[in-house]
Amino acid sequence: MHISLKENTMEEVNKKKTNEIDTKNKEKTQSMISSFFASQKKEFTKEEEEEEQSALAEESKAMTMTDTRVPMPTTDICDPENNTATDDFSSKVESELISESDTSTTKDSVDAIEHGKEKTTHSISCVEVKASTSTSTSTSADIDAENDGSTVPTAVYTEEMDLILETVMNGGEKHLFSEAEIEIFNTYQGLSVNAKHLIVRLCLRVNAWHRASKLKYHDNPSDLSQAIGQLCDVGFAYNENYISDNKEFISYLTIPELVSLAKKHQIPLCSEDKQLKSRIINAIEAHLTSTTTMDSYCGIVKDQQKKAGFLKSVIEQTGPCVRINQETYECFHRLMTVYYRITHLKGYNPMQNAILGRTNTHVFPKYKICRSKSIWNSRDDFLDYIEALRIYSLFQNQRELFSKEKRKCQKTVKNWMREHGNILLLDAWKTCYERIELWEHLISKAKEKQMKMPDRTHAMSRFDAASVYTHMFISAIKLLSTMKMPSVELQIIDILLDQNLYYTSMRGYFHERRILLMLSQKGPNKKIHNKNALAACISAIQDRHTHQKYHRKIHKKINDLEIELGISWYERHDFSHLKQKPIEKNYISGKKIKAVSSNKRLSWCVKEGEVCTVEEVALDNYHKQGYKGIYSENTILTTLFMLLFWDIIFAPIPGAFETAYQKLPLDFYSEVFYISRCDMINQRVEEISQGQHLGLITEVFEREKLLETACIEINWNLEPQDMLEIAESIGSSGLAYICKLMAEDFRNHKMGMPDLCCWNYEEKTCLFVEVKGPNDFLSDAQKVWLDLLTTQEIPVEVCYVRASTQTDITASI
Repeated sequence: MHISLKENTMEEVNKKKTNEIDTKNKEKTQSMISSFFASQKKEFTKEEEEEEQSALAEESKAMTMTDTRVPMPTTDICDPENNTATDDFSSKVESELISESDTSTTKDSVDAIEHGKEKTTHSISCVEVKASTSTSTSTSADIDAENDGSTVPTAVYTEEMDLILETVMNGGEKHLFSEAEIEIFNTYQGLSVNAKHLIVRLCLRVNAWHRASKLKYHDNPSDLSQAIGQLCDVGFAYNENYISDNKEFISYLTIPELVSLAKKHQIPLCSEDKQLKSRIINAIEAHLTSTTTMDSYCGIVKDQQKKAGFLKSVIEQTGPCVRINQETYECFHRLMTVYYRITHLKGYNPMQNAILGRTNTHVFPKYKICRSKSIWNSRDDFLDYIEALRIYSLFQNQRELFSKEKRKCQKTVKNWMREHGNILLLDAWKTCYERIELWEHLISKAKEKQMKMPDRTHAMSRFDAASVYTHMFISAIKLLSTMKMPSVELQIIDILLDQNLYYTSMRGYFHERRILLMLSQKGPNKKIHNKNALAACISAIQDRHTHQKYHRKIHKKINDLEIELGISWYERHDFSHLKQKPIEKNYISGKKIKAVSSNKRLSWCVKEGEVCTVEEVALDNYHKQGYKGIYSENTILTTLFMLLFWDIIFAPIPGAFETAYQKLPLDFYSEVFYISRCDMINQRVEEISQGQHLGLITEVFEREKLLETACIEINWNLEPQDMLEIAESIGSSGLAYICKLMAEDFRNHKMGMPDLCCWNYEEKTCLFVEVKGPNDFLSDAQKVWLDLLTTQEIPVEVCYVRASTQTDITASI
């Protein structure tokens, strides 16, 4: 079963344009736009201002500009075949991708990025991609000239798009695009700077109708009417003359504008209708389609006249508008997917990192870029991947709709689930169900590809359509559990376990869930179900991808099933040698308060009138015992690991660094990370065990903290002296052991780390503490970490905080 996307054809676009607009309309449009900008200056209502700010913030999340920045370090680019450095590539990096802490920027921040003091044109000499390099500085004279309209300096957006086209078209990936799409790119190259800038900016926003009066990009393009006109001429965009659907277009108007139009056309609205946009639109639609004659033909004519008159009023209200042709919009997004190696679509601006880098807002780590030529072997593979991203994005939207509606009905959630919730879940599941056969077919193809190309890394496999669908079906497991469909869930888990190409780090979870589902099966053949569950347990233990945090539960389940099945004691499995060593326990008391806060964790008190978390109560107790301490969870150990292995993490490994805007190598969270660097990692572990680690921590911290190099899994807010003291207090052998574990499987080992890191530098002791409040228990991952640290004789402790008195203190946050 093959999925392909609709290809762009310039002939269809031009044909449609010719049929729908003639020379008179063009002249009329140009005249209307020019006169609008020359004479009409509307004052936005408060709601319009908020709408504009929201649109700008959506386009440039997390973009902040500082005037004083340390110059960016250069990023070398290497040829993946000979692995030699060829050119320098100046670049920067943004904040996290998967955790994605999105921060909306103000309009001033966007302005700063638009007119950044430093604009760096990157140079590439990788996989036969060559681009000229230049550096331009926007002085006040340049900006004044731009405002006058006499000169238009090249914007960072168009510079980046030119680099994207140059890299993809000349870098061995041109075969992923059809002739019609290549023609679109050629047409783009012939546009004026104004038109180029406008289409790039609009392609980074949701494809909808945009008012020309609200496209405030600080006079770049300097002549907006000329830019809109040129985009319409080449078929890249539509103007207001193409508007035919009243309902779609009026949905972009504000409530005050809708009310004003309704009043003008004598459309009755009650007071309740005026508060809800959807009700106003429905009332307008009903009025436009209502007829006052029995003659159907005359009724249709009257409806058309009403709609035409109302549409004219709407255009007078909004002024000139523009919308990108959907085919052109999708074409440029496919181009950016290839260049930026995009792995998800939800709420993601693909050019954001590049703009942050070009404007010196963020600093990238220094590494060599090795672009691969064979991520997608054919256009069909690429289109399958694009379609998979679209389907997964649709599935995510459906799940979010369910969660959003569920939150609104917390008090009556059971009734809501029966009446509405199950329908929403079924819609989401239908999206998955319709693609089960396709998913299995793509996995089968991927297995064949892996046999033909055994050297293909995990980093490359994440760009398979099968990988995206696998991620979607993993998410569907929880959905099926909510819907109480155990038999279907078991079938999906069997498919997941039948492949070992994607998400192998989650196989332990799949095994655990499969065993539970087998044991929950009802029927007369309980003994057969138990035998099957026992076989599943043994299979899970033998699977090398099953993380050890799942072993303890599975061992217990095996012993229980063997007893229940009556297996003789000498034939049973013996796991006594794996028994966890006893962990020190510490019981303390703390004041519990009634806090008026959305954060329910803030329900404890150390000082009168101040609220805190249960971890801070425990930390205060250890401070009194002479320890320095930090409530860090996994931050301390992950930061130490990143500092100690910085050069190895950013080593030039083929397939690890595909673009200049990565915060980590693509294979960092997979087992391939260790396999491809095992010699370097083992050597570094040996150096740490011999006490040669303090210099590494100091060197990397001093160099990278000054630049605030953006990198996931590291916290630059920690004090260098604290990190050195902690590393020395843990001890060389203990720190080497911890780093080896994290290098082998970072994704799994970063979970379950103790809450507190307490140390006494004078006594050279470090104590890791897991804090538990009332009715809180240790998770399997936490037990694993406590056991691992105990085996290396690193002091660990579980601190149980009890509520001493339930006080009536009320703290307001």
